[in-house]
Amino acid sequence: MKLNEADARLIERLKARQESWPALRWAALSIGTLMIGACVYLLQGIWVTMSYDYILLILCVLVAPALGMVLFLGVAAVLYVLVFWNGRPVNKLLFRLLDEAESSRSS
Repeated sequence: MKLNEADARLIERLKARQESWPALRWAALSIGTLMIGACVYLLQGIWVTMSYDYILLILCVLVAPALGMVLFLGVAAVLYVLVFWNGRPVNKLLFRLLDEAESSRSS
């Protein structure tokens, strides 16, 4: 199989991402878990101190949606890592096809 320069650069970039994935997955998993834990802790703290003080209600109205978004991002990061634990299947298939094409061409 003959690859042009743009395709070869794309494949090299994909290989570099695949090689760096193990370190990135642990970082994403730990940051996502930390975000989930912090949001649960803060939301629980808001719920416990909930009263009908006007300032506290405004604070809860402003802080709770932001904490919800951070919680969603943390859950999304953890789920992405769990789904693609060994890397993206499309990239793995591409590398396998390239290896087979190279081995058949050299034989």
